[in-house]
Amino acid sequence: LCLERDTSTLRDPEVIKSGSRFVRVRADLTAQNKRNEAIINRFEIMGVPTVVLIDSNGKIRKQTVGYVVTQQMLADLSRVD
Repeated sequence: LCLERDTSTLRDPEVIKSGSRFVRVRADLTAQNKRNEAIINRFEIMGVPTVVLIDSNGKIRKQTVGYVVTQQMLADLSRVD
C-alpha cells in the first residue's frame, strides 16, 4: 500500500501543490526499536501505512491508516490549517 500511495496519490500534481505548505516526514516503522516506538506512541499510529496531518499548532487533525485515494487526500489537506 505504501508503494501504491507513493506512485499514485503522492505523485498527483494537485496533491503536490496542495501539500506544499506541509512538512513531509516519512518513517519506516517496520523495525522494532525505541525510535519507532516513540514515533508510534507520539502520533498514535495504529498500523502502516498511516498518513497523519498535523496543523500549525501541532494538533493531529486527520489520521488515516491504509491507502488514501487522491480526492480524499485533497479533501483532507484542505481541512488542515
